[in-house]
Amino acid sequence: MLIIDSFRKPYGWLSNFSKASITLDGITYPTLEHAYQAAKTDNVEDKSKIVATGNPAFVKRMSKKLQMKENWNEIRLDVMRMLVDLKFQDEILSEKLIETGDAILIEGNHWHDNFWGVCSCERCSNKEHENHLGVILMEKREQLKQVV
Repeated sequence: MLIIDSFRKPYGWLSNFSKASITLDGITYPTLEHAYQAAKTDNVEDKSKIVATGNPAFVKRMSKKLQMKENWNEIRLDVMRMLVDLKFQDEILSEKLIETGDAILIEGNHWHDNFWGVCSCERCSNKEHENHLGVILMEKREQLKQVV
């Protein structure tokens, strides 16, 4: 069984940081990461700053200062599913996702994110790895296969 455990080249298009035009609440964001971070807040000024910032890594850091929606932790998985749905409306991306076959998708990282992915550092070796982004992508792939 193939395991894709890095969303970098040649699988960089799986990353939330990859270019993908996503429109949410009438605003078009350059990456899923931008849209996800903007979805955390209802503050229009913060959303404008996010869309104006080019680097998704910087947007992610900026988001730590946002006034987050009160129920964010309860809705964040649903928001990610919705944004993944929007990203993979792109025919080229949806075909690429289907082409991964039955590969296990793991958002491998070294920045201790075991909620969205799996951190490979020694410090995280005994922690639970939830890999929610990988799971959501695999769910989306199965949905796309049903349509083909």
